[in-house]
Amino acid sequence: MSFNRREAERLAPKFAGYQIVGLSEDSKRVILMSDSYALYSYTFSEEYGENVVPEAIAPVKNVSVLCGGEEDGVYADLDAIVKKLADKCSDQDSTISNLNARIDALNSENEALKTAEHDRRIEMVKASVKKALAEIEDACGNAENCDNAENCDNEAAEIEACAEDYAQMESDGKFCGDKAAYDKLMSVFGAKTVAKRKENAEKNKAKFAWNKHTGASQSDESGIAGMIAKFNGANQ
Repeated sequence: MSFNRREAERLAPKFAGYQIVGLSEDSKRVILMSDSYALYSYTFSEEYGENVVPEAIAPVKNVSVLCGGEEDGVYADLDAIVKKLADKCSDQDSTISNLNARIDALNSENEALKTAEHDRRIEMVKASVKKALAEIEDACGNAENCDNAENCDNEAAEIEACAEDYAQMESDGKFCGDKAAYDKLMSVFGAKTVAKRKENAEKNKAKFAWNKHTGASQSDESGIAGMIAKFNGANQ
């Protein structure tokens, strides 16, 4: 007698939580396996027809199967076979559970690293904005000398407000948002203007103190030529 798989598939929805592993030829008696690999039996009654009564599902013990022919066959303990398979599946489930736990841990570590890198980039963007503002202020000397000073402040605030966007910027796989923020702010003020003001500041530092004469009239000669003239006049 062969196992009627089509009939088993038809009856399967009636036994939620079980798998049909045995079926009599008249489909009245059913052997079921639970999710925990335990065996159960159920017999359809004339009273309830094909309506399954859950309380009538009973555990099966001392199950054996005939291996071979009727005359020379050997009965095998199906309970032992099921237990062996269940133990193997349990070991596999444990291994899978451990792997899933490890995967979850690695995912958590990865998320922590992403968060740390994101926060680092945000701080680098803000630091670049502060650096640009400091260079602009240093080039100006004071607020009154700054061209587009108000625009620079507004732009700096806007860049910091968009720090999240700058934190996502990459070039060739490397973070470049901090440089983009710096370049953006300097473009508003004018990098050339900053460079020119720095150059002028350096020139002013190089002037000698004795090139300036307080109290002299506008018609007086100034600088080295004036000092030489005065020195010659004193010696005449």
